[in-house]
Parts: sequence; C-alpha cells; structure tokens
Amino acid sequence: MKAVSCAIIFSMLLFSCTEKSTIVFNEVQTAGAMRNVMHAGDLSDHIQLDTVPSEGLHGIGPLTNLTGEIVVNNGKVYASQVSSDSTMTVQEIPNAAAPFFVYEHVKKWGRVSKPVNIQSLKHLEKLLDEMAIKMDQQVFAFKLEGTVPSATIHVQNLPAGTEIHSMEDAHTGQKSYALKNTEATLIGFYSTQHKGVFTHHDANIHVHLLSQDHKWLGHVDEITLGDLELFIPQS
Repeated sequence: MKAVSCAIIFSMLLFSCTEKSTIVFNEVQTAGAMRNVMHAGDLSDHIQLDTVPSEGLHGIGPLTNLTGEIVVNNGKVYASQVSSDSTMTVQEIPNAAAPFFVYEHVKKWGRVSKPVNIQSLKHLEKLLDEMAIKMDQQVFAFKLEGTVPSATIHVQNLPAGTEIHSMEDAHTGQKSYALKNTEATLIGFYSTQHKGVFTHHDANIHVHLLSQDHKWLGHVDEITLGDLELFIPQS
C-alpha cells in the first residue's frame, strides 16, 4: 500500500513538473489587469518572472508596487527604477514581479520586409492595425530594433503607502526621461481585445523601450522611430 502511495505521489510530482515547464509558443498571455491597479488600487503581484519558462520569453509591465518598469527580452528580465537623485538605474532581475504583465514565448521572430519609417506611436498603431487585418490576428507581440531619433519614456515610482483610486494616483512619483539618438530594442504588444488589461482604453498598443547599453528602460509615451526594423512572431 505504501509503495502504491509513493508511486502515485511520484507520478503527481512528475506531471506537475512537466506541466510547469511546458511552453506555449506564439500565444499572448496576461497576468493581472491594468484597470485593477489603476482604478482599484490592487498592487498585489500577479506574476513572478522566475516561475515562467524563459525560453523565447518577451514581456512588459510595471515592477512590483509600481516602483519601476520591466522588459523581458528573449528570457532576460530587466527592470528600471528611479534613484533618490531622479536618475534611472537598470538592472537584470530574474525574479522581478509585477501587478500586471503581458508576455509571449516567441520561437522565432520574422522581419518585416524592409525598415519601417514611423513618426509616432499613433503611426505605429495604424501600421499594426493594417497588419492585424492582413494577418487575421487581433493580439500579438512585436519588436523594433535600431536607432531611435527621439523618445519620451517614463518609469513608475510610486511612494510607499500611496492609496490608489485613479490613474492620477497611480502615476504619483512617476519620472519622465527624454532620449535622443538611442540604439534600442522596443518590445510591444498589440491588441484590440485587451483595453484595461494591458492597453489603455484609447490605444491598441503598449510599448516599452530598452536601450542597447541597458542604461535606459521605460514605458514609451512619445517617440519618433525613423527607419527601424520591425519584427513579428513567425509561426
């Protein structure tokens, strides 16, 4: 009887480990929701990134308690925070956690045939709207690489103990940074179905920037992209 019980327990553990390590490629997944943070003040962590398989992992979201920003680029987890002198620090933090997050395991990126000249976030969103129709996909990750002529990014910096009842409350302490001619990777997500989950109510995209030298990382508010290479997940 004891041997049977041990066998059952072993089988359950084996199944559990196998299930945890399974990766579903090219499927956007979410944890938590922006609306619950911004309007209901739910700052509890809904994902810890060292519990997610790292192979091909790309994702974005705010750092725990809205104390920074996160970019996951091909399994590497980077987070930015605001120092006491208002400068930005960027570190690799494999166990970073977030109150809401969007991510996708990308097996292979496919390059759009030629560099895309993009003048603003709205221009980028319009381009992705058109691509979504052609691909018959409403939700997908995308990546841009190259020199960014100009950008404004922000980093969440919520003071401890702040009560959140609105988006304005959630942005307390937020710090903005202006960038010029920055070599960077932008990780973003497009969706017409996730307003209030990982996009704002008036947008279909959410984009974070990570500079090539890892000195800058933040949520993109404004940007002139120029000729950058655009990538989307390839089946």
